[in-house]
Order: sequence, then C-alpha cells, then structure tokens
Amino acid sequence: MRLLPLVLLLPLLSCTKDEPAEDELFTGEGWPLGEVVAVEGRGLRATLDTAQGPLMVVRLAGTHEEMGRQLGVLVGPEVDRVWRSLTASMGDDLGMSQEAVEAMYGPLLDTVWAHMVPQVPAPWLAYIDAADEAMGGDEVCTLCRVTALSNISDMNFDSMSAALATIDAGRSAQLQAFYAEGPDAASALGAEPPAVPGPFATCSFFAAWGARSADGHLYASRNLDWSADTGISAAKALMVYVPEGAGAGHPFATIGYAGMPGALAGLSASGVAVAEVGSTSVLERIAAEPWIFRHMEILEHAEDLDQAIAYHTLEVGDGFLRPQSNGYNFMVAWGDPVGGGAGAEAAVIEANGAMVSVHRGGETTVHLFAEDGSPDQVLTGVSANREADAVEVDRFGAARGFACGEGGAPLLDERGLPTEQEGGCPLPTGLPLEQAIFRGDEAMSHWNRRFQMASHGPQSGDGLMITSGSYTERYLRSHLLLQAWEQGVEFARDGQIIVAAAPPVGVGMDQAELLASQVARDDNILSVVYDATALDLRVSYEQGTGDSWVPANALPYFPLSLAPAFAYE
Repeated sequence: MRLLPLVLLLPLLSCTKDEPAEDELFTGEGWPLGEVVAVEGRGLRATLDTAQGPLMVVRLAGTHEEMGRQLGVLVGPEVDRVWRSLTASMGDDLGMSQEAVEAMYGPLLDTVWAHMVPQVPAPWLAYIDAADEAMGGDEVCTLCRVTALSNISDMNFDSMSAALATIDAGRSAQLQAFYAEGPDAASALGAEPPAVPGPFATCSFFAAWGARSADGHLYASRNLDWSADTGISAAKALMVYVPEGAGAGHPFATIGYAGMPGALAGLSASGVAVAEVGSTSVLERIAAEPWIFRHMEILEHAEDLDQAIAYHTLEVGDGFLRPQSNGYNFMVAWGDPVGGGAGAEAAVIEANGAMVSVHRGGETTVHLFAEDGSPDQVLTGVSANREADAVEVDRFGAARGFACGEGGAPLLDERGLPTEQEGGCPLPTGLPLEQAIFRGDEAMSHWNRRFQMASHGPQSGDGLMITSGSYTERYLRSHLLLQAWEQGVEFARDGQIIVAAAPPVGVGMDQAELLASQVARDDNILSVVYDATALDLRVSYEQGTGDSWVPANALPYFPLSLAPAFAYE
C-alpha cells in the first residue's frame, strides 16, 4: 500500500493582562477562500464550494507551535479519521480488522518515527508536538505514525523479516554494505534480485517554462497515484501556512488532506512548487528527514530554485543534518512571480539514501553522502549521468549491450524488443527537452539507476526501463505531448486523438492539465497543476467509493488562486 502525507497546523497567540487576547480580535472576516466556519487564534477553517463539492480550507498563522495548536483544535478529528481510514483500508487488503492493523503496525511506526525525530527540523517538530497536545496528548501520536507511514510506504520490503531488520537498524542492509564494503560489493547490490519484485506504485510530474510556455509562466504538475478508495478523500483540504516569529519564512500552501502532516504537493508565495514520485531503491535510510517535512522547509524558506535544490543536496548551511531517506524522484520548480517568469526554471532530483543526482539545464551533478548522511563528494561533468546520454545499465552502472542494427541502433525483434548481446550497442533511454522536465519513477543518472528496483531497475532483474509502465505511460508520454505542442503534430492514445495536428502552441494551464490527466495512472487520487508564476492551481481529487469510484484525473479540475490567501492579514 502506498501512502502520502499532508498538512496540519494552527496557532493560539498569547495575551497580556491589559490587552484582550488576540484570538478574540481575529474573526477571519474577508478571508478569500470559502466561508469561515471556525477560528482559533489567527487560524481558521473554511468551506469552499468547488466543482467537485466542498473543499476544506485551513489557514494556520503564527509561530510553528501556534500553528500546531491551531491544527489540533481546528482539524483534530480529521487526523484520527485519516489514520483510521488508512489502517482500515490496509486491513481490507490483509483480511484484518482496523483494530488488528493498528495493533500490529502502530508500534512499528512508532519505532520508525523514533529514528526520524533527530532529523525533523525543530520548528516542525514543535508543530507536531503542539498539535498532538491540542488533540489530547495521549500515549499515541497519530500525526507521528502517519508521517512515518508516508515515508516507508515506498520502501523495498520484499519480506517481513527484511522490513523488521530495516526498521530496527534505521537503514537497509544494502545501505549498510554500501558504506562498509563499497558500492560494488555483492551485499550492497543484493546477491540475487528478488524473485517477485513488489508492486511498486508510481506518481509523476512535469514542468515547462521559458520559450516552451505560452506566456512565459512556469507550469507544472504533481500526480499522486496511490491506493485508491481508502476513504481519506473525505478529509481533502487546502492548507495555507503563514509562519511568523524568529526564523519564520514566507506563506505557502499544501494540497492534500487534513490529518496528514507535511507537503504532498505545495506552492509558496515566492513561487516555489514541489512534487514527489516513489522510486524504489535498495539504498534506504529510515533515520532521515521525512521528505514531507523537507518539502515544508523548501516551501517556507526557498526564495528561488538554487535555495530549493540546496535542501536536497544538504547544502543549506545552517548546521542541521538532513539525511536523504529512500528512493524518490523530486521536482523543485520556481516560477519567479516578481519577474513575471523571466527567471523561471525547474530541476529533477533523483534520490536514495546515499546520493542525489540533480538534473538541471541539460547537466547533471551527483552528490554523494557520508555514512551519517552529511555531504561527502560532488561529481560533475560525468556524461553518463546526463539525461541526454542515459542508456540501459546493469547493477554496476555499466552500459548494457544489445544486438546492433543499421546505423548502430539496437536491432529489434518481432516483438519490437532489443536482444541483449555482449559488446553490442547501448540502448538509449533519455528523452530530454529544453526548458522542460518530466518523470515517473525512472532514474536517468547511472549512479541512481544502478541501485533502483523501480521501473524495471537493475536491482529487480534484467528487465528494461523502456518496457516499464512508468517509462512508456509517464516519461515517454510526457515527452510526446510536449513535443506535439511544440511541433504542431498529432498525439493519439489508444486510437483516440488527444492533440490534433495544428499550429504549434506554448504550454498554458489547459495544456498542463491535459498532460497531467493523460499520464496519471488508473489509481490517481490527487492531481495538481501549478502556474508557479501567477500562484494559481488547478486541482482534482478522487471521488466516490466501490463501483462508483472515479480517479482524480478523470474529473473536471477546479481552480484555486493562492495570491489573495497569501496576502490576507
């Protein structure tokens, strides 16, 4: 089962003997997104009517502790609802009751959280603690368990014994061997690939800007393809954060669910947008910063793309250690709202517990981390890591050879597949486009790819990236759609014309929504499209249950303008 995380925050301001409490003065009057139904401190909860029905909108303002208390007061019941929905859904899959699932997995998630706590930034740890206290502060921290679950749901657990060993040690056996024996050690790579790799879920994202854009804005997406019909859509919410006090950053919003802390998707007042894709690797680290809180840090503090990337390469420079966790592909994008998109740009971050590869502007930089998760080496200028030069590689990162056809291209058999042949031609996989990025769960840098299970990765056997569903239905399809608009050519899918041949057009919100909807999987539960320059969104959530369930990407998206919410005082 694959999980996701979301935002939970709210504050209560202090008062003096001579002045009225500030929460008595704040009424939420003039709030631009929906009808206010509850107020706590300078936070509020509102209901917004959309084309998909009511959407919960929660605004949290103040110090992180105050935002946490507001969260607990305003949406505390939703936290329990999300947890019970998730565990009940897991129980249905396992043939167990919700109570049995909670009793079995709750303590394991408590152990996972204990590994994470030292790497959770102090402000967000204070936020979690304040929210938990406002909800009763009993022995079980539900927010902590949901955070832990969201960070291990994409991990490579091919057996319960492997899962327990990884949870106990705080990192996978392969990551331990990577540091003890070297990256080419058999135990680091896994002596044998698992006989039956797990059903790894995958999401997707894209971004387009500059000359590829219709108006110079940066457009992007975040698809959450996950376990469908779990019941968490009942808690769907837009969370708006307004941090205040010493060290506070700027306002930002997350799109997801009340009751799930962190940022599954988000956009900040500075025009920074984030997205994530599970990209399962054998190099996994539980004792790491949860990615959903890394997103919160980026959204709160990053002013541009350079600063956003620094949180992933661990070069923030504030002395706090933020180890990377598991196999993920991340998007960081900056829409440059002040400059009208003139400086807009986006990057792909391919990550696992030992390294990240940053794909930006046609070049790739690999950042290797020490055993404690701190920065160690930076590799630049290695062409094999560039997306444009990516080829099918083996578990040692070496290019695989295939029977050569005319002009040095791989020779395809009657099924349209290449035949592996020692010393043969390499098989290209990368399809980059200028001023655009896009990914499913495939890693293009050979440093990351060699340790992948996802997308028919070398650690899962001798399959090919180019035959994986992530590659054909997300990566390649994104490329073809962007190319169709650029060249004015037709794009068809399953015999249906999706983009007709017409004069070339730039990417705008309509094109971004179409691309997001076309590359989402059948289990798409949340789809978000960003205009990171105008600070606008289009959003769709799954609807219905059982036989009436409909994926998010099959429904009309509804618009949200965040600028008025960010400017609200």
